[in-house]
Amino acid sequence: MKHIYFYLLMLIITPFLSTTVSAQCEGITADSLTPTGPYEVETITREDGIENGDFYRDATVYYPVGAEGQLPTIAIVPGFIEGAWAVADWGPFYASHGIVAVIIDTYTTLETPTFRAAALNEVLETMKLENVRRESPLYNSLDLTKLAVSGHSMGGGGAQIAANLNPEIKTVVALNPWHPIPGWFQNNSAVLIIAGGWDNIAPPIEHAFIHYGVTSNNMDKALVQYTFGTHFVGNSPKFNGGDVGKVALAWVKKFLVGDDCYCSVLKDDLLKPTFLQAIVDSNFTCNEEVLPNDPPTEPTLKVYPNPVTDVLYVDGFKNGDYALIDQNGQVMKTGTLTKNMNSINVYKLKKGIYYLQIDKTSEKIIVQ
Repeated sequence: MKHIYFYLLMLIITPFLSTTVSAQCEGITADSLTPTGPYEVETITREDGIENGDFYRDATVYYPVGAEGQLPTIAIVPGFIEGAWAVADWGPFYASHGIVAVIIDTYTTLETPTFRAAALNEVLETMKLENVRRESPLYNSLDLTKLAVSGHSMGGGGAQIAANLNPEIKTVVALNPWHPIPGWFQNNSAVLIIAGGWDNIAPPIEHAFIHYGVTSNNMDKALVQYTFGTHFVGNSPKFNGGDVGKVALAWVKKFLVGDDCYCSVLKDDLLKPTFLQAIVDSNFTCNEEVLPNDPPTEPTLKVYPNPVTDVLYVDGFKNGDYALIDQNGQVMKTGTLTKNMNSINVYKLKKGIYYLQIDKTSEKIIVQ
């Protein structure tokens, strides 16, 4: 009887819940992610009291004027042989949308990803001091539970390392990341990786795709590759017709700010394969109402290791025929898998992205 009452109650209130959620999210669309947000932007520099650190120098803090509440913060570092100028567009972009952005230089332009990770974490500590510095325009204005990092090229690799080292970091935006031996990224951050199909400095198959593959599947993550994007497609939110900025901003709004209205914008509008966005992958879900006693979902395949060099293992099913298909739709390998014969030899395949098809299930595989 209690279950009957519960279902009746859910039938009564669900339309009101849906209406409330829709009202809260009204006006939040891909088109609302404009190049310039609603806030005026001002800066704080070294001359205003931002001190240099051991790993960074000449920080510039961009902040929104008149934004209410405690503000989130994202720290951004450039890449190899780049100065802060290379990522400078991101500062006013984020700030105009209500997010404090601090852009830093390293002491030399030749620093490694690990050094750039240290610089990002150090400047986040500086921002904590800025929150208690009475002379600062940001005095007592920062939400120190909402910290993010970003970077281009070696800075993108450094951003992921920084999140690995710092559990306080909630969100990562890695722009054309370069880091050849990433190991495993096992942090608790939501990771967005932006790559360029024409990137010959940090080729995605050697960097971005591997970074995505070795990022824990327990984390929210997404990978976007722009078809004609070069190594510098991530340098500015203006690139690719502004799509780079829209994806990054929606990601930060959802996973750093905590605004669930941007989840459906990401899922339904921005993270969709198109001619200019050839490769898109993600593993995050949006909140949905689930009634009790819903039928259990079928177990998903477990495919490992991924990326793979020679032998791929597949668990999570009894028996099935498989096909391994390349990005051009060509079937490269077929066979039958069982509980006891669950391996696929891929060592003769060229490096690249493939799709493992078993019955109605498809899994993206990276062969390196």
